[in-house]
Amino acid sequence: MKYLSTLLVCLILGTGNLLAARNTSSIRGIVIDKETRNPLAYATLAVRDSSNSVITATTAGSDGTFLMDGIPYGSYQLV
Repeated sequence: MKYLSTLLVCLILGTGNLLAARNTSSIRGIVIDKETRNPLAYATLAVRDSSNSVITATTAGSDGTFLMDGIPYGSYQLV
């Protein structure tokens, strides 16, 4: 987790459908090392709400990429 606080750069792309029936979105990105700019394989990521509850979590792939689907609309912290 130490890496994520200092070495995480994410490209966050909201891919949620704008239809009223859909109330969730997605986060997609890549975790990279701040100094070397190399992808961080198998990094653990979590989306937390304002009460610090984990909404969802995932592990990045071998190339540092990740995708989180089904996240309800709101304000969150990616850690």
